[in-house]
Amino acid sequence: MSKGDRGVFRHVLVPVNGVDDAHATMEALDRYDPGEITVTYVIKRTSGPEAVPLSSSEEIARESFEVAREHAPGADSRIVEHEDTAEGIIEAAEKTDASSIAFATRGRDGILSKLFSANVSEKLVDTADRPVLVLPTED
Repeated sequence: MSKGDRGVFRHVLVPVNGVDDAHATMEALDRYDPGEITVTYVIKRTSGPEAVPLSSSEEIARESFEVAREHAPGADSRIVEHEDTAEGIIEAAEKTDASSIAFATRGRDGILSKLFSANVSEKLVDTADRPVLVLPTED
């Protein structure tokens, strides 16, 4: 496959939820020789006692982006604020013209249990207008 013809791996949007998720997904993605990568962290707009302080969320995002860039130094990054995690990811994919959305699972502590509740992962798969890829890990 030529560098310009990578299909779903032409431009991958990688949603992350912390350092462990960033590491697992980037490690899993390395095997597929992706073209462009945009790493995205969604800050969920909420209020009340369950709300995470914006500064804490931004720090988690920065640390996640650093880990992602260890695997892909040229990776772009963006923080998205949205009231709905899945919609925020889908909008980021649209804005960046990503060819796919990809993430890895890591068991009970993986991205599906932290970032993607059953409702979020189902909504991504059901409503995204591009492929949603769940990458296998070696764990």
